[in-house]
Amino acid sequence: MGTGMPRESRACPPISEILQPTDRPETFGALRSWLRGAIAERSLSEEAQLVGSAYRCAVLLRLQEEARGGVRQNQAKELLREVLNSEAWAGEVVLSEEDLRSRASVEAPPPASSVLSRVAMSAHGAAADSACCLAAGRQSAPRSTVTVSEALAGMPSIEELHSPREEQLVFETLRNWVRTKRQTRQLEEAGACIGSQHRHAIVRFLLNFSEKKRLFKGRAQELLAQFRCLEGWCSDLEHQFPELLLPPRAPPSIMRPTSSTPAEGPSVEAARNKEGSDIFRQQTALAAPAASRPALSEAALDGLPSSDLLEDSSAHGQEVFRAVKAWVRARGNEGNLVEVGAHLPLAYRRNLLGHLSRRAASRCIFRMQAAELFHKIAAIDEWKHGLNDADLQLVELPISVDDGPYDGALTVNKPPSDGSGERLALATSQTFRSKEGTPLPTQLALQDLQADQQELFKTLCSWVWMRKRSAQLENDAKLLSLSHRRSIFCFLCDYVSRERLQKRKSSVEISQEVLGLLAELETWRQNAAANEARLAAALSSAPVPAG
Repeated sequence: MGTGMPRESRACPPISEILQPTDRPETFGALRSWLRGAIAERSLSEEAQLVGSAYRCAVLLRLQEEARGGVRQNQAKELLREVLNSEAWAGEVVLSEEDLRSRASVEAPPPASSVLSRVAMSAHGAAADSACCLAAGRQSAPRSTVTVSEALAGMPSIEELHSPREEQLVFETLRNWVRTKRQTRQLEEAGACIGSQHRHAIVRFLLNFSEKKRLFKGRAQELLAQFRCLEGWCSDLEHQFPELLLPPRAPPSIMRPTSSTPAEGPSVEAARNKEGSDIFRQQTALAAPAASRPALSEAALDGLPSSDLLEDSSAHGQEVFRAVKAWVRARGNEGNLVEVGAHLPLAYRRNLLGHLSRRAASRCIFRMQAAELFHKIAAIDEWKHGLNDADLQLVELPISVDDGPYDGALTVNKPPSDGSGERLALATSQTFRSKEGTPLPTQLALQDLQADQQELFKTLCSWVWMRKRSAQLENDAKLLSLSHRRSIFCFLCDYVSRERLQKRKSSVEISQEVLGLLAELETWRQNAAANEARLAAALSSAPVPAG
């Protein structure tokens, strides 16, 4: 405690009274008096260690029950908030009510107000903790390396997993958490720290998400395949999810050839029925040349779309390209883009370059970026090995970019014919003709609600694209004030929302592309995109109905 002396307070009620519905007012009053006294003296963590895990589970059960309704609802919620913020209660906070009740069955006596009884209570609490772990059917060894706070760091909450909104954002958060734990070899240990209710919500979310989102189905199934291999994750959920009893399935592999070849024999077919990590290693071994190469890690291939999605030009083209762009950028930052290209099969490399070529030839907003990615990959010897000249040539482009130094002008071969003012402003050379450059709108102009929003948007887009082509966006962010960068983000987020209401799909896509370019740069986004939820909503791929 704070003073080092025993605290004189009303004794906490026995665990048997806490778990029984009788004498509810008196029992809750005694419990509240004990907790408030500990909170006032800042000794809640010490008290929690003294009473042991079983008693903490009983207290949490009672507070959750009282917080659901009744005259003591507000008082229970107030106490519950304090308990949830205490590190000593973290091990019980993540448990479901069923697990809490199971652990609370090991009775622990209430704390006393004497030094001797506190010492005895500490020993009893340690024994109760061990007994609770045995009663729950879990060994305490795995918890020695992964704490509850470490296990929960970065994981979506149960409420987020049940929420139908922002499913893609929740999925990416969960996927990043799994990747982090897997890389540190703590995934199974982290699962032991999570209650069955939380694991139930994770599995249910992945099953539903894989059915709703075709583009991400392979990634969701990959996560499920990893969970199936961990007994601590799914052993108590198999009766609720019969799918977990099936053999682990590998995700739709990026390595799947488009046509049968002699190399695709029974060994490959058998490998596809094995675990997700094995499928990557075995197929990359088949794809490699005769000379032995070290196996490519699964993490290096993480995020690549399947061959089917690359070939399907009609489905999810925008999302597929974004996935490819993010993957190429990640591999470039890690410096293993060349190595990955040496391991990828010829058929897949041809499909990926073909996808970029078709995107560059279309009248979509990503055509310039697609052309840049195409030329970047096609210039790497390991990527173009085995490809013919036709594979390495872009199809006829509507916009060609000079190879020489960029002077702010674009050469337009085919102007767009859809009549969209925003698309015309980005596609025609008149907007970019000035070598002095289009000026950036001032902070006051961006905040002026009476100003012509479309003209401001055109000017801002022109400036962003010109600075991007001249590789000056990073330096510009350092020169601009924080308030100016925030004004730019707010203006673009508001513009996306406004154009969505007006059902202008073309304008929404263009504004999202410009906003995404800035959001991807750390120097722009740092401290400027204050409202991350607002930014995520503006960049989300919510469908825009046709006008």
